[in-house]
Amino acid sequence: MRIFNITCAVLIGAIYCSCTWGSVTINHVLIVGNTYVPSADIYSVIRTQPNQPLDLNTMRRDVSNIQQLYQDRGLSYARIYDIQYPTEATGPLSFYISEGIIDAVTITGNTRTKPHVILREMSLKPGMVLQDTQLKNDLKRIYNLNLFSELNPIIEPADSLGNYTVNLSLTEAPPSSFNLGGGYSEQSGFFLFSDLKTENFMGNGQQVSMKGQFGSEIANYELRFREPWMWDPRRSFSYGVWHRTGRLDVFSTNTTRSFDSNQISTGMDMGFGIPLNYETMLNHTLKYEVVQRKNDPANDYIIQSYAVQLSHDTRDVWFAPRSGHYASIRSEKAFETRKKTLSFEKYDFSLKQFFPMFKKQAIGLRFELGYLEGKDKEKSSSLFGYIVGSQSTVRGYSNYFSFGSRRLLTSLEYRWMLNYFVQLSLFIDAGAADTVVDANGRELRKQSIYTIDDWRYGKGLGLHIRSPIGPLKFDFANNDENIWLIQFNFGQSF
Repeated sequence: MRIFNITCAVLIGAIYCSCTWGSVTINHVLIVGNTYVPSADIYSVIRTQPNQPLDLNTMRRDVSNIQQLYQDRGLSYARIYDIQYPTEATGPLSFYISEGIIDAVTITGNTRTKPHVILREMSLKPGMVLQDTQLKNDLKRIYNLNLFSELNPIIEPADSLGNYTVNLSLTEAPPSSFNLGGGYSEQSGFFLFSDLKTENFMGNGQQVSMKGQFGSEIANYELRFREPWMWDPRRSFSYGVWHRTGRLDVFSTNTTRSFDSNQISTGMDMGFGIPLNYETMLNHTLKYEVVQRKNDPANDYIIQSYAVQLSHDTRDVWFAPRSGHYASIRSEKAFETRKKTLSFEKYDFSLKQFFPMFKKQAIGLRFELGYLEGKDKEKSSSLFGYIVGSQSTVRGYSNYFSFGSRRLLTSLEYRWMLNYFVQLSLFIDAGAADTVVDANGRELRKQSIYTIDDWRYGKGLGLHIRSPIGPLKFDFANNDENIWLIQFNFGQSF
């Protein structure tokens, strides 16, 4: 081809050229501006060869091949912004590439949340190449803070040629939830409870919760604090203190164990989280609790323990996952250092796996296994052992049907995410602990948790709502005696 001089610009896939006629031979090809993709990889897709006449069709294919190479590497914002040809009969062919450098990261819509809470979740920084997968992962991390109902990235050209500004447009979710209610039970009489929780204390991304329960027979208090970035990066610190009268909170369906107003427990725990990477976390927890039994002081006891937990989390959205898993293994050791301190070991394994189905639909699986061992195994299991038969274990039962030092739980759910606020599910739960009890909590027999014939089942329809007062969970559940129950609780599904 006879060309004297051609200058081209390729912007967003379009080629603009001006030319004068003459005879041009390319003596070599130059790549200018690439840092992320090696020159050797770019040369491998270029068909224009040295010491050959310039061919415009070949050059256009070279441009397309280079763009596709960057696309395949996840650099969809990379551009060839200029092509230079020789002005003499022979000379170089130069491709000038902008790989899509981030000029700045800006945030809009964060009326409460401080910018550093958002920016510290981003691995992409100004001066780095705008990589698609990296941007997607950063947005996932920000969304999983559970502080925003909407998160939209807006990529705009910056003043510098080939650079971009990343603007994060946010809509903040309600920062706090407050629950207030009451009830009556034969064991505790009338009672009131309140629960205040914030995920974004003072806009710093800290979590604070306060719980209280008050009645004629009970007076329970609990305060918890967690700082997810106490020490960079993602090294967390948590602290909790409590004072409880009786068993665990009777208004919570986490337990339905018989109420005992003669028991008073006061304690604290302190936790430290160390990330091995973004998905893998190692948590250490120290606990100290003193339990007094007013009418039975001989059975007062103290727990002073250390626990370590290793978890791996690949869920796409933590509060409404459609894919990925959450797996954890936890070991707790209670030390007998003085009179009345219990000695036991507790081992727990949990796996939650999610499979995407059709649009906004998913299958969720849960498997949990727990063991309680040690010198004070029998006493410990009777005081705070595993239970089965509640909304958080096997749904459809108003009271627990087994407890003890062993527990196995499994669940299967089919979920429909109707929108950001509402989720429906069909579920089936199954499980057992090693000691079977009747409706009054009296022991009937021992059993193996691995004997499927001894498992009890619950099935039904679930409704999960993200409300201004926090997540609400409703289950219309049927047990293996064909009795239907409507169960309600605050909190997330598994």
